[in-house]
Amino acid sequence: MQNKYLYLYKHIDKQFRRKNNIQYSDFDRKQATRENVEKYLKKRKPKLIIFNGHGLDDSTAILGHNNEILIEAKKNTDLLKDTTVYARACFSSKVLGREVADKSEKNAYIGYSGRFT
Repeated sequence: MQNKYLYLYKHIDKQFRRKNNIQYSDFDRKQATRENVEKYLKKRKPKLIIFNGHGLDDSTAILGHNNEILIEAKKNTDLLKDTTVYARACFSSKVLGREVADKSEKNAYIGYSGRFT
């Protein structure tokens, strides 16, 4: 059921972005890999990122396609410096969210400390 929620939210976001002429990139299914996400973040340095994925129970990562770790505490959170992150991913805010939010005064992390249902 959780994936159905994420699917619906993704389409609401897409409608909002189109209506308001907001430029965006969508990493759908197989495109949601660590390599693709890291390459995008390094090149584009977006000010807002919305993750629709899964989080680890220990709150240290956001997962993408085939549960590949996309963003991981103490590994690649520097890529999110000066970025606002909204993560629709269970358990992602306790450890990962705190680390991202502490990167700079321009950072914000909106996420979930428990299950997102």
